[in-house]
Amino acid sequence: MLYLATVCPTIYFQDSPEFINTAYAWGISHPAGFPFYNLIAKLPAFLPFGSIALKVNLFSAFFSCLTLASLLVACKVLTEILFGEEEASGWMPLGAGMVPVVCLAFSKPFWMQSILAEVYTLHSFLTILIFTLLFYWKKNNDFRYLFSAAFIYGLSAGNHATVAFYLPAILVLFFAWKESLPEKANPAKGQQSESSESTSISKTIKILSGAGTWRNLGACVLLFLLGLSVFLYLPVRSLTEPSFDWGNPETFQGFFFQVSDQKDKETHFSNFRTNKNQPPRGEPDAGFALNKLGQMGIKFGKVFGGLMKDLSQQVSLLVSIGLILGGCLCFCKSKPLFVFFFIIVGVNATFFTNWKQESYFPSYLVACLLSSQALFVLLRLLAKSKLGNRNPDNYQRLMKTGLVLFILILIPSKILANYKQVNRSEHYAAETLSQKVFLSVPDNALFVSGITWFQYFYFKDVVRLRDDIVGVPAWDLLYHNSLEWLTPKRYPSLKWPQSGKLPFESREEIALFDQELFKLNSDLRPVVIEQNHSFLRETGLTSDFQPINNVLLAFSNTSDEIDSARSTKSFQEFKRFLQEDINQRGHDADLFWLYFPQFFINSFEFYFHETKNFSAEREVLHLTREFLNRKGPRWQFKMFDNLILDGKTDQARPHLETLKQQLPDHYLSWLAEGLIHRVDNKFVDALLYFQRARQSHPEKVRPYIELAITYYFLKEKEKALKELTDAASKVQNLWEIQRVRKVKKAITAGLS
Repeated sequence: MLYLATVCPTIYFQDSPEFINTAYAWGISHPAGFPFYNLIAKLPAFLPFGSIALKVNLFSAFFSCLTLASLLVACKVLTEILFGEEEASGWMPLGAGMVPVVCLAFSKPFWMQSILAEVYTLHSFLTILIFTLLFYWKKNNDFRYLFSAAFIYGLSAGNHATVAFYLPAILVLFFAWKESLPEKANPAKGQQSESSESTSISKTIKILSGAGTWRNLGACVLLFLLGLSVFLYLPVRSLTEPSFDWGNPETFQGFFFQVSDQKDKETHFSNFRTNKNQPPRGEPDAGFALNKLGQMGIKFGKVFGGLMKDLSQQVSLLVSIGLILGGCLCFCKSKPLFVFFFIIVGVNATFFTNWKQESYFPSYLVACLLSSQALFVLLRLLAKSKLGNRNPDNYQRLMKTGLVLFILILIPSKILANYKQVNRSEHYAAETLSQKVFLSVPDNALFVSGITWFQYFYFKDVVRLRDDIVGVPAWDLLYHNSLEWLTPKRYPSLKWPQSGKLPFESREEIALFDQELFKLNSDLRPVVIEQNHSFLRETGLTSDFQPINNVLLAFSNTSDEIDSARSTKSFQEFKRFLQEDINQRGHDADLFWLYFPQFFINSFEFYFHETKNFSAEREVLHLTREFLNRKGPRWQFKMFDNLILDGKTDQARPHLETLKQQLPDHYLSWLAEGLIHRVDNKFVDALLYFQRARQSHPEKVRPYIELAITYYFLKEKEKALKELTDAASKVQNLWEIQRVRKVKKAITAGLS
């Protein structure tokens, strides 16, 4: 009921609108595709009440409840495996299991994932279901549980591909428990009657179960592959060209990109990646190997420390301590189970070191299981104490009452601690701003959506707001293989450049493709993008777009100057949208709400700076200070730079003094000092400051450009051109390439 009371009524931020869309419209989610989630999350859409978004959010709450119920069952079965059914009879196993289950149920990450559309509650349920089936296989010595676990394991990979790392742990249990089939699992000799279970299917399973290790393993592999076949959804559905078709997995390259999660590969096992900038060393020796082992040990220690800190902060200190005590207990009672849990937790915590919280859910589940065992032992010790032996019945009742009271106190304390942070029952902030932008797009436009592209597809495919608009994600236009994703079959109404002309071998060719695409279609329809500093930096197309309203820019096929008045008016409209959002209830529930405004504000700042609308840029900077509370060194430098470029040197000097006080010996201070000295015609002093800036941040392009300009003023053209050559080797995007070329052209031509 508490999950229902706090559930988000519509889309949330991050991946929520994407999963609602791909579930309802059966699209292709971001890597690794999540085909099983998309297939079964469609089912709530048929419920006769509520919006599609609400129903998919409730889907998460449903699987949270199933996870908690299954976890409680798993705690009891694990106790029976470790201590025997006789010792584990009575109320203690369930009582010991209730405490960590309650801690998990009302922990902020688990509660949060229970009220919005995400894959993590289904991931948790499938994980604990696999654990429970394996435990029942051990307890009942019935291979049907193992075969069921194998099938569920395959399906679970279609919901969250990281379960692939469970495989070594599962194999440990398989080979440790493979000989566990006792006499009771086979009919006794001479037995004439058969039980009700002796159907043809049951006989087949028993034959497989008694036919040896490798036949059982083979059966598990086949059932696993049957479950894994859910990944066929990706290429099959992609062939039908759904509007949300991430990675185009109908091709082998696209399919591999999806299932191997190439998008986020740099974040996986990030603490254990070798630094690419580290200089090579000579032949490895014994000392080198010991040093490496020591570094690995330190890294594993940091990973485990991070997990323990996260468990303590997000779930409970009790559960984090229980993980250690229960782990020691498990090691003494069942080493295969200890290794099983160790692999699950170790790989999960190492893989998601920088993600934590919901990404740690498999580790949370293991911590709850082991905590329940530690609490069970504690309860048993109390029951067998001298006080308990004197009057066992009364003492048992007293213990039971005490545990119930503890849980009754624990529940409201967890609710009070997290309710306000988690409650999203009045949350509409993820859709209000983006919906206003979407509705203001010109009729029949080609809309290149940027930061709100998940929202765009939700509005188009689920809410069906604007069927007249053709939408292309800006990020799809930045890949070297854009035409493999953006196919004419998927966008039949668009005109496409001839791919043979543009081989996509450089950033410039990608930008030329985008520019040609916009030109071809601008004669037929408006071509509109959002304010998007990332896209404009990568393509260098800032001057090709004119502001039309709020955050929208329209492609212009002419060389008209940017309309400064229209730019300012658009920004004012955006500020009005922002104020309307602030006045809405629920916008202040979390900092994710700031993500869109912050991105748009940064994009306005970039656009105005590049189009030399310096007065409008200052207005954006003032909004940044007032709305985002940014007035640190970076803000001071931006304001200083703006005023210098606008010829307001006297107004710039106070910002330089503030910057020097905040960061006296820093890249930004040296860069600003160089600029002010050059304005004052102190070129030699300016060189010294620019050289300091370059030395402190040799990867930055700007110090090289400023040095080149200063050398030019000193009549040292060769040195200026050398600095520009060095700058060209540091560029990160087409915008920086264009800056270097522009300065080089001016110096070569001898312009001032």
